[in-house]
Amino acid sequence: MSIAFQNHYQKFHDGIFGSIPDQVNDTQNQKKLLYKKPCVIGVEGSFKCGGSFPYLLGGELVYAQSSGDKFTVTASSIKEAFDSAQKSDRVPVAFIWEEPTALGFILRNEALAEIAELIKEYLAKYPDMVILIDAYNGGLFREDKIPSLYADPLIRKNAIYTTSMRKKIPAANWGLITPIACGNKTLKEKLSLFFGSNSFYTVSQFSKLETLVASNIMEKFLNQGGSVEYQFENFDYATRKIAQINHELGVELISPYANPEAGINYFIQFDDSFLSEKSCRDAQHLCQTLTLITGLHCSIPSAMGIPGFGVRINLMRGQQALTEEGFKNSQEYIDEVLNRLKYFLLALEQGIFSFNDFEEIIACAGKDLEIFSEPIISLQNNFLAFMNVKDSKLVSLQ
Repeated sequence: MSIAFQNHYQKFHDGIFGSIPDQVNDTQNQKKLLYKKPCVIGVEGSFKCGGSFPYLLGGELVYAQSSGDKFTVTASSIKEAFDSAQKSDRVPVAFIWEEPTALGFILRNEALAEIAELIKEYLAKYPDMVILIDAYNGGLFREDKIPSLYADPLIRKNAIYTTSMRKKIPAANWGLITPIACGNKTLKEKLSLFFGSNSFYTVSQFSKLETLVASNIMEKFLNQGGSVEYQFENFDYATRKIAQINHELGVELISPYANPEAGINYFIQFDDSFLSEKSCRDAQHLCQTLTLITGLHCSIPSAMGIPGFGVRINLMRGQQALTEEGFKNSQEYIDEVLNRLKYFLLALEQGIFSFNDFEEIIACAGKDLEIFSEPIISLQNNFLAFMNVKDSKLVSLQ
């Protein structure tokens, strides 16, 4: 891209932060939050451990190192991960275990037994730690049962066991039809809140387990003396602002959708019929156009389990949402983000731009973007100028 276009784009994207003070220093945050940081222990190479849910309320993911091209893990490497967490004043609230490991390696019974004994030691130390066991292609439900940590009765008391059914039901993609087992009455009650059934469910299993882990992290956070007052306030504030925007528009075009994904993202659903009428094809098309016209960073929510045009937008500005200073900063940020969404909808209705205006730009997939620099700048400038208009309504939809 040309230097001029790079500078313009930088200013455009940075503009949203213009009136907001610098982020609160992480060290200051840690001094204000006198609690042990929650963490989730996972095995390196476990592909489902990369989500953001361990980071809810300041939590983090700690990997047990694996070796070889099949991500072989030993009891000693898992112990190192737990010891590392303990030394840095972190509290394990969940242990994620894949059976077999990520590339299908099945541990010998002796090795699995050694790991089971180790996990039981840590369960004695952290009695509310959840063991998430994610088995491959049937696991315990197969005729040739894969050896499982779930077989140990002491581990089963804190364990949730789930597996895909791709080999049993060829039409079932990952996460669509999934059995689940749980050996703990309290956990079952919690699971029933999210699943509606403890046997089979038809949405992505791991996003639901993330919800459970997030809940566990939050409980641990509160028990350790932390406060989520500002975290909840941010979500409540954004929800109130969305209701206000819909009132100003004269029709409900956007709605919030709660999800445990870490307290840093906010999921927003857009009215299907309105966007379809405006030639929006799907959520990806919406995200691409939103990013280009408003400068907001957004993405498609994974495994939300609901239909329609949804986007994931960072509203919380990370850790600083947990402090009073950060909360005040976040409110300004939320105001700006939602204001841009409001005017995005208004501009669509009033024909300031259309989804069709971006077809060539989107089709280039980021290649030779400089060719489109002038039309992009023109569209963005028109949008920013339009944002200065006050008291507009979607009159035609009232």
